[in-house]
Amino acid sequence: MKQITAYRFKNLIALFLILPGSLHLNAQSFIYSKTVSCKEIIFSANDDFSIIKQLTSSDTNCWDPVVSPDGKYIAYFKGNFEYAADLWVMETDGENAKRLTFDVINWSSHPSWHPDGRQILYESASTTDKFESFIRSVNIDGTNHRILINNTGDHDRFPCMNPSDT
Repeated sequence: MKQITAYRFKNLIALFLILPGSLHLNAQSFIYSKTVSCKEIIFSANDDFSIIKQLTSSDTNCWDPVVSPDGKYIAYFKGNFEYAADLWVMETDGENAKRLTFDVINWSSHPSWHPDGRQILYESASTTDKFESFIRSVNIDGTNHRILINNTGDHDRFPCMNPSDT
């Protein structure tokens, strides 16, 4: 059902046609992070950037947003750039954020969704030795934390799963 809204400004009448769902960001949306007042914040925008919505608060840095294969969730990291950071997941509208990891000594980054959308791979590096990193995985409900690659002294980075191998 179409809704027509009229606004009167002095002698000018403006009509706005509002289609149901027109303010909803669809699968063509961009999800990105940007620095605002020294904090990294995640935003979404429609394909021409005429509608931009802030998805995370500005109280803590949030970065590395990655949309799930089904387009329903965003995996991202939240924390301090110099200390520990945890993996979080939220719905693409910014609602129902859930913390998946509770890591107090490691700095994490580069989330990558498993093609079935049930697990997230990510890099985790020791805050005491940035040259020692691991590739880890966790289910999207926060269970089944695993270290997949742990080569002491190596810098294992940027995990990504090939969708055709599943």
